[in-house]
Amino acid sequence: MVKFAFNASYRLVRKRSTANPPSTHVSDSAVQISKLYDGRSVLRRFGHSLHLESKNMWIFGGYSLSHGPLNDIRHYDRDSGIWVPLTITVTQGEEASPPARYFHGGTLTPPSSILIHGGITSNITFLSDTWKFDTRSSRWSKLCDGLLEGPTLAGHTLTVKPDADGEGFTVIMIGGVNSFNGFSDSVYILSSTSTECWTPLETLGTGPVGIYGHSAVYHQQSDTIYVFGGMIYESHQVLMSNRLYSFNIPKKRWSVLPYGDENFWPSPLTFPPRKYLHSAVSTDSYMLIIGGYGTTKTVSMIAYVYSCNSWQALDQIEGQELLNLVATASSIYNHQVLTMGGLLVSGGASTESVYQLSLPEDILCSVHNNSDRCKAQLFCSSCSSNNDQKEQCYRSELDMPTKCSSGATNINFWYGKACSTINFQEAKCERLRTCGECLAIWPNHPNVSQVGLLFTNQSIILLLLFLESSLVELYFLYLV
Repeated sequence: MVKFAFNASYRLVRKRSTANPPSTHVSDSAVQISKLYDGRSVLRRFGHSLHLESKNMWIFGGYSLSHGPLNDIRHYDRDSGIWVPLTITVTQGEEASPPARYFHGGTLTPPSSILIHGGITSNITFLSDTWKFDTRSSRWSKLCDGLLEGPTLAGHTLTVKPDADGEGFTVIMIGGVNSFNGFSDSVYILSSTSTECWTPLETLGTGPVGIYGHSAVYHQQSDTIYVFGGMIYESHQVLMSNRLYSFNIPKKRWSVLPYGDENFWPSPLTFPPRKYLHSAVSTDSYMLIIGGYGTTKTVSMIAYVYSCNSWQALDQIEGQELLNLVATASSIYNHQVLTMGGLLVSGGASTESVYQLSLPEDILCSVHNNSDRCKAQLFCSSCSSNNDQKEQCYRSELDMPTKCSSGATNINFWYGKACSTINFQEAKCERLRTCGECLAIWPNHPNVSQVGLLFTNQSIILLLLFLESSLVELYFLYLV
């Protein structure tokens, strides 16, 4: 067994004895944003992966404008707020570490390992190898070697579903692209309890025909992966997407989820904005989209609330413009998000900065700082009292904020609609864009009755009438 430390052309900072990471607080909004200064210890990069534990953050690979593809793994200590030197353990005769790469898939697997797959290396060569890094022993090991290697892909996602015992897991691979076969329309799984490597999964429903540069997050409460944005193959062309797909893992079923409210269903095509090469994280209540290249350069964060099937632009969050980054990487632990690296949308320079976001329980309503914006949001309620004259905006099905309720008098209320009262499938199929949207099953509302059958029957009748009229036209043309 041999141990070595990474060499690099830049200095690694010695560990300081500070109890808290040095940071600059840039926001007093509902989403608290802080910039952590010590990110200058590592190379600027984009297209990397980031993996977060309670006390540690790890980044791997990516592309440096000065050094090209990278294969370094770096450890950030959250307690001290610095990057610390990392010693890698190597078994003689084995490859020490993965080849350099960017736009690879990566995820943190239980109990404490990082799994990476594919990506692009030097000379724009697409990779198919799979590696595991044990963060406790600081050791790389290659998986799926030989004929069992996974698909050759970049721009795909790896999403982990932990088993109930906390030790086992399943990793789901979605999307991706390569220079030989184009888009991948397959879903692959890798299980910690199986001797096989990446296995294609037979799926049901309406999923993306091809997709890359998207995001994918696992929502434990619904046992579902939510896939947003990316570049998709649709109608014989490649488009930047603002579609939201759900993939129910137990049923292996895709749905494409329309969204809107009682005044406009579905929502305008301009919102949420089309995005790709963004990052995403999930809480129990909502999914947060960070950065990305898209149809708007002014909104760097948007959120999707699962139970309400509602999107929220976070353009009013102070400091959100700092996260207007392309190909950045993010991860979440206990409502704290760490984001590192990426390309600046304005100017195209890469960055090494680390940002921390402290998220609220309710992001749909608590971000509104005035009465008009609160009341304009369908699922929000508001209150004020003599304790705090400032109006508090909160989601209707949640408890009233303590600033209004704790020992208060003269409480003023305004009640909005609760998400639980929504009829997700009022007869609106004629207003939807595709049959897939009409047949959608919302993961948080699996028992909602579908009206897709009515839509399908109507479509069949219209199709038969069209075919009948076409045959008549062809008959007359033949006679002529």
